[in-house]
Amino acid sequence: MALSSARAHAQLHEAISGRQDIGEALGILMERHKLDERAAFDMLTKVSQDHNIKIRELASTINTTGEIPDHGQPANDP
Repeated sequence: MALSSARAHAQLHEAISGRQDIGEALGILMERHKLDERAAFDMLTKVSQDHNIKIRELASTINTTGEIPDHGQPANDP
């Protein structure tokens, strides 16, 4: 029972952290590309699908580097 509770707690923490990373990445894309939230999310999901990268990993990269991976350009360049 304790192991199950610890596992559930770890999964919840990971989910919250992933959601925060995605929200921050959306904010970066919205500001730099002058997009609304929906368009920024569409951009994030398209790059994720095109390059087979999990959304939360892509978001973490954008938050850390300011760049969209495999595009070779900063996230603020169109």
